[in-house]
Amino acid sequence: MTTFDMTEYEEDCEETKLLPPEALLIPNHPANDDYLRDVAMLKRLIVTSSNKMTPKHVEMVKKYHLGKRKVDIATEMNVTAATVGRATTSENGKKLLALLKHLALLIEGPRDGQRRHFLWRIALANELKDPRVAISAVAEINKMTHQDKALELGGNSLGGNVVQIVINNDNFPRGALD
Repeated sequence: MTTFDMTEYEEDCEETKLLPPEALLIPNHPANDDYLRDVAMLKRLIVTSSNKMTPKHVEMVKKYHLGKRKVDIATEMNVTAATVGRATTSENGKKLLALLKHLALLIEGPRDGQRRHFLWRIALANELKDPRVAISAVAEINKMTHQDKALELGGNSLGGNVVQIVINNDNFPRGALD
């Protein structure tokens, strides 16, 4: 995850002040996209929350958010595990962790369950209106389910069998393009 640089944000604000109002109202400009605005807002909240903590504690919380164990963070940063624990369980640490998780989820996008539910809603909404769309939505749900089961079995989408290709250099020697 990239960290948000406040100076970059301040420069963007200064540049925005120089634009004519009609330029700010262009509907298809990326700056006017709701998603990008949400990401920027969360990044500003992360900066605000980070400013309430010491830089070392912020680093500890970010490393913890990325999945590192408290003991490993402590060893890496030459502090005790209790120090890392206090940083991650403090009120400001909890708020920063919550914001980081929320931003990660926003950037990650919808999960499989959400995608399946969305496709199911499309199928239901179009069952009588446009059956072809409903059938396509159900087909996509089936594909997702089939792929998940194939991955669980450790194979590909060919019935769970793993395909291995072994090239024998005696029969197929390296050529000029290799």
